Amino acid sequence: MQFNFEARAKEQRLCNKHDGYTSLMFMRPDSTEHWTGCPKCQDEIEQEKRQHERIQDEIEYKKRFITRLFNQAAIPPRFVDNSFDNYNIDTTEQQVAKNTMMEFAQNIKDNLKFGRNAILAGNPGNGKTHLSVATGRVAINEGYTVLFTTVANMIDRINEAGWNKATTIDNYAIPDLLILDEVANHFNSEEQKNLFKVLNCRYEQIKSTIIQTNLSMDELKAVLGDRIIDRLRQNNCVVLYFTWESYRK
Repeated sequence: MQFNFEARAKEQRLCNKHDGYTSLMFMRPDSTEHWTGCPKCQDEIEQEKRQHERIQDEIEYKKRFITRLFNQAAIPPRFVDNSFDNYNIDTTEQQVAKNTMMEFAQNIKDNLKFGRNAILAGNPGNGKTHLSVATGRVAINEGYTVLFTTVANMIDRINEAGWNKATTIDNYAIPDLLILDEVANHFNSEEQKNLFKVLNCRYEQIKSTIIQTNLSMDELKAVLGDRIIDRLRQNNCVVLYFTWESYRK
């Protein structure tokens, strides 16, 4: 609404919240009077408005940031909606597995700070990927970087790097949390060495890794070696065994 910006009158008024102030009278275009209110109240209204706008801007920025982190995580479309809420529970063992990974996720800040790891081993179709991705989603929502990859894809990328393999291996130490799926025993000695290098690099950089495997712990030791298993299990590593029937049957 427009006014004639020449004050026609003024008078001293008392604000119920603040001290007395000078109220100015202006004429509206329809020749009615408009008296200004308490300037301190107006300043508070403006400050609240700016604060609200800042909060909304921060919320929108965080949404865009989280979306970008999810895209960078490379979680396959089949698993991208996996969460703790939609993990089905039929047995006591499944409840223990869910509770354990939920606790890991609830303490994600400290776990990632100290490079705490998790090993999910056992039968296929038991929800290892579901719980790993659910944990990754919590980490992403807290602003951490996550990468999901199978060992086969990771090895392929390292092999394709040629003379630049060392840099590619170092790149796998960048994410705060690496979800490493399908750790198996069909890799040759060179590929096993590269897998060792990735995990050792992450250990040295104090980065957390979730290992998913259908191997037993003895078989996993044969693939990764005692040194890596020992380092993975440092700082109270979570080790879960998935022994129930596949949900895919």
